[in-house]
Amino acid sequence: MKNNFIIFALCLFTSFSYGQSDEDSEESSKRFNYLETKHELGVDIRPLFEGSSPSSLFYRKNYIGREGKTMGFRLGATFMNTFNNSDIEFQGNSFENYRTSSFALSIGLERQKFISDKFIAYGGMDVSGALNQIRYNRQSGTISGSNSTSASENAFGIGLGNFWGMKYHFNSRLSFSAETGFDLFYLSSSVKYSGNVGTISSEKGPVLWDFNYIPLKALRISYHF
Repeated sequence: MKNNFIIFALCLFTSFSYGQSDEDSEESSKRFNYLETKHELGVDIRPLFEGSSPSSLFYRKNYIGREGKTMGFRLGATFMNTFNNSDIEFQGNSFENYRTSSFALSIGLERQKFISDKFIAYGGMDVSGALNQIRYNRQSGTISGSNSTSASENAFGIGLGNFWGMKYHFNSRLSFSAETGFDLFYLSSSVKYSGNVGTISSEKGPVLWDFNYIPLKALRISYHF
């Protein structure tokens, strides 16, 4: 479904682009100039379609690298904070509610190729780090001889990912882009039970290496300035 949406969107934009007059194409070429709009701020619109996707912000600086290559420096931040007031079981214990918090930061470089007056293909690598916590609250029970009131499941990850994308410019200030690619992540986790007296018990989880192909890594609307 996600791949079909990307294909449909790109085909629609392609048809729109080629259906314009030569005069409009020349005008678009004049407007499409990264020497005048080097900076770019974007927002991922996947939550509009998926709901569960975290919110994210994106910054890109477009510049000319060595040997005249068109490049892009990228920064991305992803964040999510949700609260659920329903009962949940965790490791054999019952809790009244839980909260999920996550934050990730990425930095990378990309190589760009101009396909037409309005289309750009690009690809590159990102390095990223992520923190995630699920906190379970108000639990009645006995752990290690003491009453616990909460538990937290914490995870930390460092990743390396590649990406390929296509960007379409509506005009010099507004663009739409979609990305796909692979991610390799190193993940470590821990579980901690707490009470009124502080930490009751803590244990480390398994260390994992995670390698995934992500059909839709990003779907962005960006403003250029």
